[in-house]
Amino acid sequence: MKPLLMMSLLFFILGITFLVLSKNENNKNYQFSGALFLIAGIIVATAQLI
Repeated sequence: MKPLLMMSLLFFILGITFLVLSKNENNKNYQFSGALFLIAGIIVATAQLI
């Protein structure tokens, strides 16, 4: 597999994990980190497509 694709999948998984943690813990820091990881995953995925 391509390394950029693997990195974007990792970012998506991390983002979803942090968002689930923020729901369980009611913590805004986890929510912020999860959103940032999801955005980073989208950026890396689009860089892969270009």
